[in-house]
Amino acid sequence: DYAKSRSSVRMYHCSSESIERDEIQKCVEIGQLAPNACNRQAIRVHIVRNKELISMFEELQLGCSGFAQNAGALVIVTADLELYEGSEFRLPSIDAGLFMLNFIYACQDKNIYSCILNGAFPGDANDKVRELLHIPSNEDIEGCIVLYKVSESTTIRVPESLRRPVDEV
Repeated sequence: DYAKSRSSVRMYHCSSESIERDEIQKCVEIGQLAPNACNRQAIRVHIVRNKELISMFEELQLGCSGFAQNAGALVIVTADLELYEGSEFRLPSIDAGLFMLNFIYACQDKNIYSCILNGAFPGDANDKVRELLHIPSNEDIEGCIVLYKVSESTTIRVPESLRRPVDEV
């Protein structure tokens, strides 16, 4: 029931309240409880609360036009590639995915809405994002999450996201 109660939120019509760094860090702590390859703990989190930087990111990412600029924070999830062997090229994405799942459930528990964005950028945008947000070269950007915190009186609209029948999966 808890998993079914969560939806991705994209706020086009209003801006988020400020989200304090310690609120996000508490969610990161829960994210860290996710299983990870050989207990490497390779996931790194970059928290961006500066609205100007978030707007610049929105221009580079292209998949969050019109709603990232309203976020209270942006979280960039990376994996430290120095902790993996060459044959383990899929593991950073798996570790990051498990982390992000725990993280967004922790956010939900703290009444922080979220929307996961992919970490694949067109052209030279990856390098520009790295430079803009000071992401080290040994860290691969695996995913990005926009966060919103709004008053209880704010109407939250989410799209219906139908799922395939379980027999098809």
